[in-house]
Amino acid sequence: MKVAVVGTGTAGILSISFLLAYSPEPIEVYSIHNPKKPILGIGESTSTQIPGVLYDSIGFTLLENAKELDATAKLGIKFLNWREKEFYSHIMPVCYGMHFDNHSIKEFSFRKFREMYNNFREIHGDVTSIESKGTKAYVTIDGKQNSFDYVIDCGGYPDDYTDYDLDKPISLNSCLVHNTKPENYEYTQHIATPNGWMFGIPLQSRQSFGYLYNDTITTKVDAIQNFKTYCEDIDYDKLKEFKFKSYSAKSYFDGRVLKNGNRALFYEPLEAFMGYFYERILKLFFDYLYVNKNIYQTNNSIHEIANDIELAICFVYQGGSIYDTPFWNYAKKVSYDRLNNDSRWHQQINEIKTIKKQNYHHMRNHGVGTFPVKSWVDFDKNLNYNLF
Repeated sequence: MKVAVVGTGTAGILSISFLLAYSPEPIEVYSIHNPKKPILGIGESTSTQIPGVLYDSIGFTLLENAKELDATAKLGIKFLNWREKEFYSHIMPVCYGMHFDNHSIKEFSFRKFREMYNNFREIHGDVTSIESKGTKAYVTIDGKQNSFDYVIDCGGYPDDYTDYDLDKPISLNSCLVHNTKPENYEYTQHIATPNGWMFGIPLQSRQSFGYLYNDTITTKVDAIQNFKTYCEDIDYDKLKEFKFKSYSAKSYFDGRVLKNGNRALFYEPLEAFMGYFYERILKLFFDYLYVNKNIYQTNNSIHEIANDIELAICFVYQGGSIYDTPFWNYAKKVSYDRLNNDSRWHQQINEIKTIKKQNYHHMRNHGVGTFPVKSWVDFDKNLNYNLF
């Protein structure tokens, strides 16, 4: 079997790693990418899925390889200014996430792929089209068509949103990124601001801060001025700006081409759900290949996961922050309305309540939607919701 992975971002690396580590049969894995194509280069925060898959595929551990990825451990997320008292969203004991540099993880992973797997191949060039025809998927690379049994498309943000759902209650669409000198802490910072929130990601060589806001509510000038109250040494010449849409694919899998990464979905980075989403897509792809799940079941399951991530983001936003501002009034309303009108959310509330009545061990090990029940209960307490 020949499977191609288009793109070398986090989802592409995870897809290659997953195929090489877990396939029950021999697979020729092709990475299709242009080595000269720039990477966004924002420090990235992830949950437990990525370190686990990298360990199984290429033997990565933070103890031995952290320096090569400019990586630090992530034991949770620190929330500041969301309530009067700061609080943590903990990763469950015995597990850890990590923060890493996008350039470094690509260099490290691809070196290991080449060293460890004789069924790993690379095709360099620019992809102009990907399509399914019968029992094959075809990728056109620099004008030449190549055929594969399956293609996992991790090619980044779509050029055309015709086949995507843009009707999302996600309140942000802009981000300003600034790097500062490193500090030593083992969590991601989520700092609520009057205009949205700001992430802080500690790497070994630097800290990466991203100021997220909605440009229909807050001007860039006002965002920068408020950003300066948290990062006084902002260098305007080095300040990066990103505009983004929130979207999810109408169809993730057609039987030959599977969308993953930003080609499948993009929501804001609250709680770092994307590593979880990428891995779940790959598990469902394997269910299709080896457990006789059909295309409809696969797509439906991915849609449910995407919906659950959306619900979890709205769950955090619905109570607002310590700020009474136009942004937070807007975010609270759209998030509350999204949750209140979703029958799946009401089912999840009842399921969480039921499991909460059982023992602590069951709360830790039983998941509902995106989180273990224990995490839902802790969030509920810290945000003063009393839903569960």
